[in-house]
Amino acid sequence: MINFKIFQLKNLGSFLKKLPIVLGENAFLIFLGLLLLSLNFGGIVFFRYYTLSEKEVPQIIDGQLQFNNKAYQEILEIWEERDQKFEKTTLKEYVSPFMSPPTQEEENETSTD
Repeated sequence: MINFKIFQLKNLGSFLKKLPIVLGENAFLIFLGLLLLSLNFGGIVFFRYYTLSEKEVPQIIDGQLQFNNKAYQEILEIWEERDQKFEKTTLKEYVSPFMSPPTQEEENETSTD
């Protein structure tokens, strides 16, 4: 029984070693096979979604649509708050993390100019 398992593992190892060579020798045929396989899979997926979309009929809502002015005003307020926050960021000066902090002498020179 043990010899049988070892025999299978030896065959599997030799098969895996020969597999890249066989695939490389028949690359064009393998390419065609994989292309046909992917086309079949894509066709099946397309056909299923196409038939699902034809079966469902869109619902028609009776009556007129009304504009929700309250919701519109709330959205405008949110946008104004965001705009104000954005404008505040342009006023703030950020320190560059790549430069060393200025010394006392450099700060005096820049303030007198």
